[in-house]
This record gives sequence, structure tokens and C-alpha cells, in this order.
Amino acid sequence: MIRNKYFQVIAQYIVILIIPIFLITLNARIVINSSSLYHYGFEKYSITDITRISHQDLMSVSESIRDYFNNAEEFLYVSTVVNNIKVYSLYNDREIQHMVDVKKLIQSSYLILNISTILLLLMLIFTIFKHRKKIVNTIYPISALIKYGSILTISIILILTTLSFFDFETVFYQFHILSFSNDLWQLDPSRDYLIAMFPTGFFFDTTIIIGAMTLIEAIILLIFSFLIPFFITKYRLS
Repeated sequence: MIRNKYFQVIAQYIVILIIPIFLITLNARIVINSSSLYHYGFEKYSITDITRISHQDLMSVSESIRDYFNNAEEFLYVSTVVNNIKVYSLYNDREIQHMVDVKKLIQSSYLILNISTILLLLMLIFTIFKHRKKIVNTIYPISALIKYGSILTISIILILTTLSFFDFETVFYQFHILSFSNDLWQLDPSRDYLIAMFPTGFFFDTTIIIGAMTLIEAIILLIFSFLIPFFITKYRLS
């Protein structure tokens, strides 16, 4: 009996922790694979003027990058037109090797998203099965988990957003130190197209977009966690 109680408590904490992980990785996947992000970034930072690659060709390159993140190819080889000259390999060896690391990181986030989704579904099934004789009782424990998970998500996003606005350069640097075991990410925009196409501002905007999406979803879930028990209680009393 005590063992079951400990298991339930641990499982509840796991669900609360998984909610921000699920939302952040889900939104990261959506944003990273959105052509609108690249269109916006290329326009905002005048990447055509910097690289001498037309906007249309830049979008074609970004499509190749998105495909690379989702396919089984080990290396990224991209051909395009630079200043009216056909280039058969836009990125140099250092950039290509760095993209191998980036792909591993992104696909790891996909795996984390899949695992978190499965765990959330399993916990939902477990809760429903536990209260199968009176399904309405599942509303209260589920809404409580959603509430605390949403609060945790909002707290994490507000902290990260605040840090990003005050000193994104440091946050971005520490992210690279923690995420990569080499210095291949240290590129020169004067000769490396990868960093010329995707300056620090591009990643700042991406971070803010993912954070904003996650924050809005967490607030909606928080409101939802209060409204559902309210309506259930009202329905019971009426």
C-alpha cells in the first residue's frame, strides 16, 4: 500500500516535469520546420544582401536544411547560386560537420518529444483505469497535474525569456558549450555561409517565438485546469 502511494507521488511529479518538456520540444519542432520562420529571418536580417543569394534560393536552401533534419542523410550538401555563380557545395567541411552535431541535437529533441508524449498518454490511461468505476473522478487529479505542470512551464519560460532579453549572447554561448563537445560552432560570417545566413538575431527571434508559443499554451492549460473542475462541480450541484 505504501509502495503504491510512493509510486503515485513519483508518477505525479514526473508528469508535472514532463509537461514543460513536452510543450517546449513540440513547439521547437513546429518552429524549426516552419518555412515562415526562415522567410521572416531572411527578410529581417537582409540575408540576401549579406550572402548575395536571392531570397528564393535562400528559401530553397532552408528547405534542404529542414529536409536534412528529418531524413537519414549523414551530411548536408547544398548547391545554390551565389552572386549569379553556381555553387555546388555552399557549406565548407567545418560547417557540414557542425550540421551533423546540430542534426543529432534536433533529432534528440524529437526523441524526447516522442517519449514525453508516450509517458503523458500512459499516465492518462493509468488515471482513467484507476478511476474506471467513476470516470468523472479522473477530472480532479488530471486537472491538478495540468495546473502544476502549467505553472512550472510558465516559470521556466519567464526565467529563460528574461535571461534572453538581458543577455542573449551569454545564454546562446552557454547553450553551445553544453550542447556540443567541440568548437565547430564557432564560425566566421565573413567566410562561412551558415552563420551569415543564420546570425545570432535569428536564433534570438526563434527562441522568443518558441517561448511565446509555449507561454500561451501553458496559460491556456492553466485556465483549462481551473475551469473543468468548476463546471464539473457546478453540474453535480445543479
